[in-house]
Amino acid sequence: MYRESINITLDYRKGFFRKRNLNKHDIRYLKDYKYVEVFDKAVGKNKIESFFIKPNPNTSESLGHLFLVKALEFYLKKFTKDVKTYQTLKPDIIFDVNGRKYAIEVETGIRLLKNKKSFEEKVSNLYEKYGSKRWFFVLTSMEHLDKYQDYQKTYTKENVHRKIKELFRNCK
Repeated sequence: MYRESINITLDYRKGFFRKRNLNKHDIRYLKDYKYVEVFDKAVGKNKIESFFIKPNPNTSESLGHLFLVKALEFYLKKFTKDVKTYQTLKPDIIFDVNGRKYAIEVETGIRLLKNKKSFEEKVSNLYEKYGSKRWFFVLTSMEHLDKYQDYQKTYTKENVHRKIKELFRNCK
């Protein structure tokens, strides 16, 4: 009996894969590593696509939040290799533009609605560390846009790509 030789070249630690770039063996491999399939829009895109992401069992962040953090990380890496993501007290994403650090805080709307004090402390820390021009919110949906805009510049996954391109427009 002939057995098919399978060569998987994926790095399961990446945490984010577009399904259209995977074959059936890749998909099985990712599922074995507890990846889940999500359907969402990539940053700056209008079409819903299928992605595989790896949830972190040590955090309470939603799949929508995790997806957007990973999608933004993937998008930012088109412009800079210096992109870091966090699941702690730091901003969700910190990236470098011409030697200056910028931060993105991804929000679902839950923290502002359920724990306003914690949210306002986070905002205060972001202003202290990044000023008013080097950080912004990106929301998982437009539902709470008006509430977040009271605190800082706020984007959605549909329009944040314009802000990111603007930041990198004059890079060396």
